Amino acid sequence: MRNVGILISRDFTSRVRTGSYIITTILGILVIIVLAFVPVAMEWLESRFEQTDAHLLLFDKTGALSGIAALVAAQNYQGVENVSITAAAGATLADAVAQMNAENKTGVLTVEFDEAGNPIYTLHTHNAANLNLNSTVQRIVNQINLNYNANRLGLSLEDVHLLTSNPYLHVKALETADDEPEEGSELVADTHIQSMVLAYLLLFVLYMALILYGNMVAQGVAEEKSSRIMEIMVSVVKPMHLMIGKIIGIGTLGLLQFAVWIATGIMVLTMKNLGFVIGTVPIGTLLWFALFFILGYLFYATIFAAAGALVSRVEEVQQIVTILMMGIVAGFIIAYMSFMNPNSSLAVVASMIPLLSPMVMFARVTLTNPPAVQIAVSLALLLLGIMVNTWIGAKIYRVGILMYGKRPRFKEIFRYLAS
Repeated sequence: MRNVGILISRDFTSRVRTGSYIITTILGILVIIVLAFVPVAMEWLESRFEQTDAHLLLFDKTGALSGIAALVAAQNYQGVENVSITAAAGATLADAVAQMNAENKTGVLTVEFDEAGNPIYTLHTHNAANLNLNSTVQRIVNQINLNYNANRLGLSLEDVHLLTSNPYLHVKALETADDEPEEGSELVADTHIQSMVLAYLLLFVLYMALILYGNMVAQGVAEEKSSRIMEIMVSVVKPMHLMIGKIIGIGTLGLLQFAVWIATGIMVLTMKNLGFVIGTVPIGTLLWFALFFILGYLFYATIFAAAGALVSRVEEVQQIVTILMMGIVAGFIIAYMSFMNPNSSLAVVASMIPLLSPMVMFARVTLTNPPAVQIAVSLALLLLGIMVNTWIGAKIYRVGILMYGKRPRFKEIFRYLAS
């Protein structure tokens, strides 16, 4: 095993000082800093836009909505500082537009009945492309129409408020499945949304890491094979040790890079106090992330190492690893789909499949509390998959690293496994 330690140190030190590794680490730090300042930047940009006011002239051709509109104008509207609705003095739309221009109003709101007796609302304004204004007037019109229909039905404003009030739905998890269940903690919407955002960010990082470092393993094997250095190394150490050294050495690079990025994020958020409390990030989530990164990386790295051993030139690596990436892509897609229902049948089954479980089970444990038996089975199957992949990868790697020329066919690969 002393040789394995030397090989791990060799792969780690030879790559940690490369320009590409240093640049990607620095770029990651810069991205984290920029993302940390995004909320502040968004607030600053939002403050630079003018407040959307709605000062309307009502040109009511029905003669039935002016009083209702005056009541609606007195209500508060989110994101709107001032709302006023006054009756137009003229007898035509042209007169109302002229009055709007003279009094510097926002627009003219016309109301008329269609053939069925339902009100038709039209906004006439010089700033028709202002979506904030259009949205505000739409809310005003909705309220006017609601009050108008309530008045037609003989309902008071109190009745309307009673009918349109939205109660808050309390959601509590059941801790047991028997006839006398115990109520668990209540699901708070804002907290759950924060968990979903955090889960998505970490899931995306996990997805990119598996692809990035898996490719790095395959690329490293292909480079050493094409340079014929493999022929010298296998005369000194076993092919199995070569593969393990490369996998662990590159995996350690990934863990170091993540440690730097996470430390940077914690430092920036703590120093700047950007509205994100570090204490709200569950330590358990970070531990699950580290666990599934290590296990997922080991599962895929053995496959990528074997794939790198099958090619003779570095240029051929991308062709063969593209097929291997399909499992990672499928895992990411299913994990993302499971955000809406982490305990769906698809999510539960996918979290048991080693090819998909590093991302799907991570999403589930971040967003909900899967049964302990499901987590245990998922981890056991993933560990079993790693051992099987290591055995298969070592067989292919042992023969593939010394083969040059034409890429072996599947029939030949199966023969390697049987040998």
